[in-house]
Amino acid sequence: MFLVIAVAAVYGSSTALLADSLDNLGDALTYGLGFYAVSWGTTGKAKVALFKGGLILLAACAVAAQVAYKVFVPSTPIFEVMGAFSILSLAANSLCLYLLWRHRHEDVKILRTYMDTSTPSRFFGQKIPSASLYKTKTA
Repeated sequence: MFLVIAVAAVYGSSTALLADSLDNLGDALTYGLGFYAVSWGTTGKAKVALFKGGLILLAACAVAAQVAYKVFVPSTPIFEVMGAFSILSLAANSLCLYLLWRHRHEDVKILRTYMDTSTPSRFFGQKIPSASLYKTKTA
């Protein structure tokens, strides 16, 4: 999903989709490590948390760099691309949420994963109408 959204972000000139794609990549990597680390001790889990923090920092730097670039080379995002790929990402997050729902009380790491997955679902419920409002305003 990361690669699909990243390509859409570049094509659609959308910083929001870039941030989402980097978030998807970070989540996928840390979820994989986190599920593997469930059997590790506290030190292993702390290393996974530190890794996640590093990924968030790198993603923030990448998004900030794109924002800085757009200050000097402005471009308008293609709202159709934003809307379509936001819906696609919402569907993928909703599927993950559905798959995690029954496991949300099993382990702290599973609960955290469940919470991380439900947040984008709420976020996309706001981004999709925003893309629609942008089209209405510019039409």
